[in-house]
Amino acid sequence: VSLIYTDDEEIKTGVNAAIGAIRSRFGSIRFHRYGIQYQDITDYDSLKDFLKVFVRVIRDGKDHGADRIYLNVTGGRKIQGIVMSMYAGLAGINKVYNVINKDVRNYNENFEKIKDEIMKDFRDVDEKTATDRYLKDEKLYDPVFYPDPESLSYIELPVISLPRNEIEMLKRLLNGIPIEDSGVRDFTIDAYVKSGLILK
Repeated sequence: VSLIYTDDEEIKTGVNAAIGAIRSRFGSIRFHRYGIQYQDITDYDSLKDFLKVFVRVIRDGKDHGADRIYLNVTGGRKIQGIVMSMYAGLAGINKVYNVINKDVRNYNENFEKIKDEIMKDFRDVDEKTATDRYLKDEKLYDPVFYPDPESLSYIELPVISLPRNEIEMLKRLLNGIPIEDSGVRDFTIDAYVKSGLILK
């Protein structure tokens, strides 16, 4: 499981808690953490940094032999989910999901009840400590980290996959090959320029 997170203390603590929650039931899962230097995604520079990390996560997964990649865009800012969903086809992601809690009011109330405990128990801890602390108070934490499955809705978002030759062509352009030397037709370049994928 690969986790991308910002440099916000509450977010980083929440990542530790989530790892503890998952390891409490699925102890053999390995985690890969990817932090970005911003506390939030609020402008173009922070979005660019986020995208670089996103691409590195996918590349690392493939380098480690992952033959299928599933993307959960539930957390984070809407812009992050939108951008990751748009780039999923280019990045070779197999499926994209958004998880909706239909009982969100009750869920938020449960979270507010334990928010201070999460900050106290999971700030600056390693995976083993996070797991031990979760198991110690799992009855307290389970309603938030393992809500009733009946209250959840899993929405699979469409992934628009491009042909391999199209992706390779884009790589050439993004790697700095002059457009006039790329062998790409003008109407194709115009489409990518208008979409913001490349600059002309």
